Amino acid sequence: MTVMRRMTVTGVVKTRHVTDDHDLARLVREARDEDAAVADIEGCRARLQRARAAQSALAALPAEQLRTALRMRRADLDAGPAI
Repeated sequence: MTVMRRMTVTGVVKTRHVTDDHDLARLVREARDEDAAVADIEGCRARLQRARAAQSALAALPAEQLRTALRMRRADLDAGPAI
């Protein structure tokens, strides 16, 4: 049995016992998942930037175009989710 220790955000040391190959495989998967998690965060950041840019562009529209945009949004909401 191998004892692993890690620091948490609060500074508390947590001890975890790795007892078998299943635990080792899980640790390898979780460690490898960091790159995917970072990519997800970067994708979310890009989506947020696009959403904020679109909101700014909509806010700058003349009244008639804004009303048209609101009608389009209402039609999308009334149509429900695309399946």
